[in-house]
Amino acid sequence: MTPATAQTLSLLVALSALAACSTPQASNATTDAGTQAASTPVSAATPVPMPMPMPMPMASHGAAAPAGVLSIAETWAKRDALSGKSVTVRGTVVKVNNGILGFNWLHVQDGSGKASDGTNDLTVTTGAIVKVGDVVTVTGTLTLKKDFGAGYAYEAILEKATIK
Repeated sequence: MTPATAQTLSLLVALSALAACSTPQASNATTDAGTQAASTPVSAATPVPMPMPMPMPMASHGAAAPAGVLSIAETWAKRDALSGKSVTVRGTVVKVNNGILGFNWLHVQDGSGKASDGTNDLTVTTGAIVKVGDVVTVTGTLTLKKDFGAGYAYEAILEKATIK
């Protein structure tokens, strides 16, 4: 196998793992009306956002946020001014995918923002190991309009973050 072929294969494996992060599995979920929804296969070519567990409200994360710590909603609202800068947020880890493209990928929520426009959730890349349910303080570089290809683009992502 040539080095170029090996590199392409590695990228495809990483993107397949990333696809598992954003593509929900078909289910026989019960709707609000109490009827059972039919299973519908989901194509990896059309990623569909997964519903995230509801985080605890910010007040239940412990003491008041220290100076310099922004809410997820504030980070989204001020993203243009914060682009390329170090940003610190505090919230609950609601999703983890480890070892993709050399990083662990997290979704952090703090009870602020709106699910309808995505301002309640921030994607984070880090070398740290955490688990769903951990309350963390995350500091990283806010990057806007990050496109990893194959349909994986992020309007805002906190990269190379440290976790406390």
